[in-house]
Amino acid sequence: MSSIPGAINASDYQLDEEQGTASPQIQPHIIISSRYSLRTRNNALAPVNCLPTEILVHIFSSLEEIDEPHHECPSDTSGCPIGWIRVTHVCRQWRCIAIDHPSLWTNILCDLGPKWTKAFLQRSQMASILFSYTMPNTPKYGTRMDVASEVSNHMHHMQELRISIRCGQDAMQLARSLATSAPVLEKVWLRSYRRHPAPALDTSMSGNEPLPLLPTNLFNRSAPRLRFLSIFSFRVPWSSLDFSSLVHLRIDILSRANTAGMEQTTAFGSELRGFGSVLSALSRMPVLEDLGLYYTLPHLSSDVTPHTKFSPHVTLSRLRKLCLVDDIVQCVVILNHITMPSTTRKAIKCTLDAVHGHGSEVILPWLTSQIGMSSFLHRSEIECWRTGFKIDIAISNGACTNAEQTPSRSLSPNQEDNNIHFSVVDLTTDGTYSVFQTICQALPLGHLDTLYIHVSPGWRNSPDWLMVLERCKILRCLSTGTLDSTFWTALTSPHDIRIDGRSLTYPLFPSFTSLTLLYWNFKRDAEQLGMLLELLRHRRGIAPLQKVDLTQCLVDSQIVEQIKSEVPDVIWDEGASFGSFRNSRLN
Repeated sequence: MSSIPGAINASDYQLDEEQGTASPQIQPHIIISSRYSLRTRNNALAPVNCLPTEILVHIFSSLEEIDEPHHECPSDTSGCPIGWIRVTHVCRQWRCIAIDHPSLWTNILCDLGPKWTKAFLQRSQMASILFSYTMPNTPKYGTRMDVASEVSNHMHHMQELRISIRCGQDAMQLARSLATSAPVLEKVWLRSYRRHPAPALDTSMSGNEPLPLLPTNLFNRSAPRLRFLSIFSFRVPWSSLDFSSLVHLRIDILSRANTAGMEQTTAFGSELRGFGSVLSALSRMPVLEDLGLYYTLPHLSSDVTPHTKFSPHVTLSRLRKLCLVDDIVQCVVILNHITMPSTTRKAIKCTLDAVHGHGSEVILPWLTSQIGMSSFLHRSEIECWRTGFKIDIAISNGACTNAEQTPSRSLSPNQEDNNIHFSVVDLTTDGTYSVFQTICQALPLGHLDTLYIHVSPGWRNSPDWLMVLERCKILRCLSTGTLDSTFWTALTSPHDIRIDGRSLTYPLFPSFTSLTLLYWNFKRDAEQLGMLLELLRHRRGIAPLQKVDLTQCLVDSQIVEQIKSEVPDVIWDEGASFGSFRNSRLN
């Protein structure tokens, strides 16, 4: 097909041609319509056109899933990747069948431009639709879609809504459009962003534009089927969250700096200052299973302590996963007011508040209450860097039954375990170790059987490791993805410990028999092999290692043979390549 004038978008031309509304400047192309009658007669004789309508609709539905239209269209129609929509251009019968079945047009394609969006919305009729829109910095098709109006006009039959929009007037108009009842709405993703996003390492959204504010009557408080709600960089009045069917809720403001000015908002200040509004909102979500709150909890006055009581107390009996990222006192207060199953996976990432004297000790009562007197900490993952650390622990109510389990890069969730992922960030270099030591002292490390540890090189001295981890006397399985000389020295340096009332000299982890090395490059650094062999020989007189697992390590058969001469069982991946190592390595 010949080229279309540049003023007309290729995908719009396809739509105009299909609807018979082509502009005068492309009228010469419609002359070929005189040939359609002959083609129609020939097509009627084709075997495929003898198929029942239901079969063709099923075929078109399958094609819709595997051949989606693409938003980047070239300048000529022959190469315009409109995907499965091409079936409407094959013959009149197929076009009529496709257009007359609303279920084929429910995935609204905003990226193809305003004309296609309106065509999809019209053809979907009253069927439940999936509406997805990502706002471009500049309009691709000459005019920008009035997405707020489209959302408001079609909210009554939206099943899923995905919006990514720039902060400012557009986002505010969108927010106002969300005050319409949504009787069939099930899933919602909302995200606002700035024209010039901050660098990856700077998550602050500070700027002249305030974060858009969602209406207090979100979805007119009528979304009986809403199960999934994920909100990024919108201010959310807690009173607006009145959806008893919610299973997944995530609200992410990206950083505490973005909430600093929220209390100044007249209509919003009372919402933020009232912790009770948060608890009231959560109490209206009895079937909640996944909850994530990222810098969204209200600021607390300086006289609030972790023991301050608010109302109501919330019970989330179905909660499976809880993620909190905030200042430590906000995290502790909300944790103290939620009753959840012991098997709930908890991820807590907090910053300390030295100005108000809220250090790591304020979370210790909650942490120890989660462990309990009869619990066993049998698996743990520790990651340390200069300004923070992360500790993942798996706690069970019975002794570990799989002592030979090798830890993976991440702890695998077990329905019988109480999995806690706790991290502290934005510490000073000098203060990181003392906070880390405080938290470790509260953990029952004496029961620890399996440990994965990753440490930034030169993080601490060897005696520091001995002081923090010397209680791990029955640890059997150790996994490490880094070569830190201080930690490695602690594995071989003797120190005094007491066993059965006797003072004995042993290195760190006197009972460990299984060592897993992750992403080590023995070919690049011969020193690593020397240190490993030294460790294996040193442990012979204490508790000889029985197994070394080289997971995604760069080694050759000669290196493996040297290791085998020191330990009975060596596991290694002969297919490990430099590419996979480079993409995955930790050190």
